[in-house]
Amino acid sequence: MGLFKPALQHPNWRKRMKAVERLTDEKILLQIAKEDADDAVAKAATAKVSTQKMLLEIVYHGYNLEAAFVAIERITSQEDLVDIAITLNYLVPSQIRHKDTNYKKANLAFKRLNVNNQNVMIRVAVKAKMDEIWMSAIKTITDEKILMWLAVEGKEDSKREAAIEMITDEKAIIQFARQRGYYTEHDITVITDQHILKEIAYASYELYYKKLAVKKLENQSILADIARNSKEGDLRTIAIEKLNDKNILAEIAERGDSAYDRSCAKSRWYYLVCNGKHDNEIIYEIDSDPDFYDSFGSYRTIGYECKKCGMRSSEVIHY
Repeated sequence: MGLFKPALQHPNWRKRMKAVERLTDEKILLQIAKEDADDAVAKAATAKVSTQKMLLEIVYHGYNLEAAFVAIERITSQEDLVDIAITLNYLVPSQIRHKDTNYKKANLAFKRLNVNNQNVMIRVAVKAKMDEIWMSAIKTITDEKILMWLAVEGKEDSKREAAIEMITDEKAIIQFARQRGYYTEHDITVITDQHILKEIAYASYELYYKKLAVKKLENQSILADIARNSKEGDLRTIAIEKLNDKNILAEIAERGDSAYDRSCAKSRWYYLVCNGKHDNEIIYEIDSDPDFYDSFGSYRTIGYECKKCGMRSSEVIHY
């Protein structure tokens, strides 16, 4: 270290920075990059290190996170970047205290990988230890065959399920769902089979998933069945609002399970008769009592009736 030693150990970081600027010995620069507490000094030292092995030493064994970032940016080997992404871990006892820094290093290394190289992404997806890293890798995989392989052969349940969430093949999704014993939101977004959607609408344990399934239904006979027979009022409402058969709507409007069902069916029937465009005429106008004052002030209530379907409505105009 010679003449530079006093300057490199100086308490003033600016003095240490000037010494680093004059240094050319990479072994000394490596030591500074790994150990100096000041971000600027450690980064400057790292920027002067060119040996890939030394850069990896800074990433794996250095104490300065900013220096590690500079090192990762200077690493040119995709293989080395893959190793960083998959080997850094926060689950083993010796690395728990480095949880945050290890994730940040692994994440930066992953971002420098060629995401279009599916073989690299598969390796990261299979071998990475940190959830955020392998999840990011799986999200870049576009080959359905590879995703299906991961969904079947993956060692961890979480990785298998993440792969399934990326699959868009309907038959495969249905098969996985039946093996799993339930349907997920992703499954329902992929599925178009009307009978499977009906099965979900009746059998799912989650009302949210039932509603998603009914919203995707187009089969009028299945919608009519749900509108008439579902025990869930929300599902009946969604089904009624998707029905196009005026005879079925008239039947529900007259004999529906609840007053709300009957009202919804009637409104839907009116909508279909007029194709959503009512030809209204005024049938009454009522002004508020001028002797009665309340927070609403003066207003007029106007009643309408559609000339075509007979639907009645009203509005209140304040003045």
